[in-house]
Amino acid sequence: MEHVTKLGVFTSQRLTDQLQHDPSVQNIRGLGLLIGIECHEPIAPIIQELLQQGLLVIITAGIHVIRLAPVY
Repeated sequence: MEHVTKLGVFTSQRLTDQLQHDPSVQNIRGLGLLIGIECHEPIAPIIQELLQQGLLVIITAGIHVIRLAPVY
């Protein structure tokens, strides 16, 4: 559990560093490796792009939140 916590902190920090200047991102939140990227606009077009690039994302987090749940 300690390792997952460390990976979650690391991943959240990296996402924050990479996305902090993206105007569409409102907030990054999470617990462990379950991470949500809250956006200002609906995420359906973003989800389609991510799926086309081969990234599996969970779309049941709402119309404005991309949920990442990496398998470790």
